[in-house]
Amino acid sequence: MYLKVKWIAQAEPLTEGAQSFLNGLVKIRLFEDPEGIIEKIKGFSHIILVAYSKRSRSTVAYVAKVISKEGVEIKVRTNNIKKPTNILHIQPYHTADDCIYSASTPNDATKFSSTPKTVMLKSMLKEAEHFHGDLCAGVAIGVRMLYRAVSELGCYPRDRELKVIVSAKGCIADGIQAPMGATNKRFRAVEPIDDTATFTYKGCSVRVKLAQSTKFNNAEEVIEANEEEVISGVEVLKA
Repeated sequence: MYLKVKWIAQAEPLTEGAQSFLNGLVKIRLFEDPEGIIEKIKGFSHIILVAYSKRSRSTVAYVAKVISKEGVEIKVRTNNIKKPTNILHIQPYHTADDCIYSASTPNDATKFSSTPKTVMLKSMLKEAEHFHGDLCAGVAIGVRMLYRAVSELGCYPRDRELKVIVSAKGCIADGIQAPMGATNKRFRAVEPIDDTATFTYKGCSVRVKLAQSTKFNNAEEVIEANEEEVISGVEVLKA
């Protein structure tokens, strides 16, 4: 038995190549019931897109941030759609129903250390963007600080024994908290703000200090920057 499906929209990236991941603007042109879809997602900051993947020959679901709605088109931001894609279904993203923030993944420090840095940073950045609701330089800075800390401590970002005290602005704090999947038991934000984050794992603590000399305009600049441009130093507090 075959199941017939009908495309209701097509998503087309507005950026190409390396820019598509970090700038990820996508235009969605609605074919079926555009007024009904627009009304259904009215007031929601994010939507869920169900698409058909030719590579895996299966349906996949993406979360995208709504940028604008005009006529039969919706402009969104998502890191997942890199070429024209047929959309099967669109629905609002409900934070209460669709997000399990404390969900865990295998804590595998070996996998973390063996994965290329750029690949791991992009994966962590995606988690941070979904949590923060946008992709900005501050979020990317938090991701870089967390990456450096777990590299020093020899653990994995979502390791249940990893804890952090952050003394940095909200965007940076979100960039740290999101890839950790940390609730208040593992994450604490404090004042005064001195652009540091202190990470503790199995009795060892390191304080990561943010560099002050470099100003970044967007997340892409942060991810591509040299380590010393983002982090001024790492202090081992106790072993």
